[in-house]
Amino acid sequence: MSVVVTGSNTARPGFSQKFVIDYKNLGTTTSTGYVTMALDPNIQFIGSTPAPDITNGSTLTWNYTAVDPGNGGSIALDIKLPPNVALLGKILGTVTTIYPTNNDVDNTNNTFNLTQWVIGAYDPNDKQVTPQGEGAVGNIPTSTKELLYTVRFQNTGNADAVNIRVTDQLDPSVDVSSFKMISSSHSNKYHIENDMVVWEFNNIHLPDSTTDKPGSQGYVTYSLSVKAALPLGTEIQNAANIYFDFNPAVPTNIVVNTLNNPQIITFSRLPASTYGDVAFALEGTTTSGLTVTYKSSDPSIAQVINGNQLKIVGVGNADIIASQAGDLNYDRATDIKQNLIVNKRDLTIKVIDVSKLYGAANPTFTAVYIGFANGEDATFLTTPPTIVCAADTTTPAGTVSIIPSNATSLNYNFFYQNGTLTIAKASQTITFGSLPAKTQGDAAFTLAATSSSGLAVTYTITSGPAMVSGNTITLTGAGTVTVKASQAGNVNYNPAADVTQSFCVNPGKPSILLSFTDPSNPVLTSSATQGNQWYLNGTLILNATSSTYTTTAVGSYTVQSTISSCASALSDAQVLVVTAIEPQLTSNTLKCYLIRLIIESLFNLTIVKRYKSWRS
Repeated sequence: MSVVVTGSNTARPGFSQKFVIDYKNLGTTTSTGYVTMALDPNIQFIGSTPAPDITNGSTLTWNYTAVDPGNGGSIALDIKLPPNVALLGKILGTVTTIYPTNNDVDNTNNTFNLTQWVIGAYDPNDKQVTPQGEGAVGNIPTSTKELLYTVRFQNTGNADAVNIRVTDQLDPSVDVSSFKMISSSHSNKYHIENDMVVWEFNNIHLPDSTTDKPGSQGYVTYSLSVKAALPLGTEIQNAANIYFDFNPAVPTNIVVNTLNNPQIITFSRLPASTYGDVAFALEGTTTSGLTVTYKSSDPSIAQVINGNQLKIVGVGNADIIASQAGDLNYDRATDIKQNLIVNKRDLTIKVIDVSKLYGAANPTFTAVYIGFANGEDATFLTTPPTIVCAADTTTPAGTVSIIPSNATSLNYNFFYQNGTLTIAKASQTITFGSLPAKTQGDAAFTLAATSSSGLAVTYTITSGPAMVSGNTITLTGAGTVTVKASQAGNVNYNPAADVTQSFCVNPGKPSILLSFTDPSNPVLTSSATQGNQWYLNGTLILNATSSTYTTTAVGSYTVQSTISSCASALSDAQVLVVTAIEPQLTSNTLKCYLIRLIIESLFNLTIVKRYKSWRS
């Protein structure tokens, strides 16, 4: 960045004039920063376009932002020099500096010094000294060897001055013997008497100013050496009296020089700082070697601690003023100001990743902060961040961003890092109640298992005489049937644990068929082809598990069919009864005949004829 100031190289007391500041980006990257103008203390600031962002005494500051390469800006100022003839002949100095916040590869064009010579109309009957010295008492170094004086006069009457006499009483601190006449406007004679120099301009006939203004003026210039070994603080004063013909003396002003040791402060430009930076040392020096003191123009931004340590406490611009008050040997130094820029500190706000199950309420979202300074935490923010997540109880399983935003602070720039909400699949369970036993031949029936997710349950026959279609079971035989209920899950639910239920399909109730092929030993036949067990009078007959059974005794016979532990109902009883015994007709054998028809019909009994032969 470069800066140039356009303005007149002269200034007139009481008159206004303009300064124009032009700044331009000569680099290759966008620049942001500020421009300062330190006006000469004698110059009055009236206004500017644009107005300064900061006004600190005679130092004005304008901020600029995002100036692209090749572009720039202008600032127009109105200033005024007060109507003070004492300013005539002075040299005014105004310093303008541009401060890019980013590094400037060429800082040789960052400062522009505008020097102005004060000119104007005045009563020329005056006295001047060179060197003029610093401040109101004209401080000059003790090493000063010579003083150069000029007495100026002008005839402001209405006729010419025939004779002019100038007297100058010399100060005791100058060496009269060193008097040296340098020049004069007109021929004259001079002599020194009692440390007074007297110039005689006889028959000068100096015109009056209304007749010949340039010709109405005159002067004498001379030099004197300063006496050696004068104490510090010695004042050397001088004035003159001008006599026009027989008129009273016209006294000039008094010029003063004071012997002192001036000192100069060297205080380098301050680097741009960031809020939270550690305190650093200020390194101003003086030519006298005396200690420099410092002051901050804005303690809310920077504070001077421990004498020369600068502590950053806020964000913004502040002037750091280096001073040296002087002592018995050195005069007070001119203060030097350096502008300090404190930028906001970068603060990262990161949301912690969290998870939940599908269908659950969102958990609490939490942020962590990276970059706080000075032991601060989130309570120091002007506005804490808001944390937003679009997920709710209906959001499918997957990931959703957790977004922080809208934090504010005077001292921090914010950078946000989103968190992630992981929505995991939820678990589910199957409710599948026990199934009642069935009988072979029963009609198809439906299953009614449910899942906690509400998703449909599927069924599988893992074993047994049945088929399933959807949720309908069709029986295909007798035995134990095992049914598995399953739910495979979906995008939001994990598969449920399978649940199995088993039930019996009992064989149908068997019937008994009686055979009389051998009347002496009737045969019983079960209608069930497998799993038979015969009972006599309710008692299990050992090893009687065939589908037929040859009776050996009278009584009540029943049969039961069992398949895979599934038992049928007991058959209806078949009762065998013996009614009588007869002798055999043809030998010594007896035969038994039974009366059947009446008894069978009355008692649902089967009556058999039994006979036995007895041989004599």
